Amino acid sequence: MKRIISYYCCCLFLLFTVSIAGASPVDENTARQVALNWMSEKAGYQITADKLTTAIIEKSNTDTLYYVINLAGGGWAIVSGDNIAFPIIAYSYHGTYSLQDHPVQFDQWMATVSDEIRNAIQEKSIALPVAESAWGRLNVSTEAFSTKPMSYSVAPLLSSTWDQGTYYNASCPADAAGPGGVCMGWMCGNSNGAGDEISQLSINRLVFTYLC
Repeated sequence: MKRIISYYCCCLFLLFTVSIAGASPVDENTARQVALNWMSEKAGYQITADKLTTAIIEKSNTDTLYYVINLAGGGWAIVSGDNIAFPIIAYSYHGTYSLQDHPVQFDQWMATVSDEIRNAIQEKSIALPVAESAWGRLNVSTEAFSTKPMSYSVAPLLSSTWDQGTYYNASCPADAAGPGGVCMGWMCGNSNGAGDEISQLSINRLVFTYLC
């Protein structure tokens, strides 16, 4: 779960404005339908409703902040619990979302998301038009849903999975195999057989030489 979230969580913008109006809570059935339509569109084929399994609900007092909808066979989507925000907060086609074993940076990011949704609900803000449009498009029946053509697709830049347990945002991480080392190792390992070549990396005018 830890590695899957690190690599396959595709984060989207939360869209808020400070205009005064009533927010509208999202119930679980709506969250499931929105997740179903979104995941089907991104997958390029229709995912049936029976593939939606467990739902995890994050609340603050009586306010629902977001739902996590798991898919049978792998994959999940996090759906906003209020139409104050963009419908989809994050999604993945890999793994199962659980309440344990998250990277600390993911938990910190989700705590920020929760705070933003909670504050927007309390202040009775309204969503920006792009969020309203997304809710209107996604919150329809499967039969009525019209998919949006994908303009492009970006595959993961790294095929490796890795894990760095602490100090993820420090200048000198505790784990020697930090993101820089992993990226460089992956590039060296995928250099099409040029194993004896020297690769150089320039950071802030300092040149580091690697023997790949």
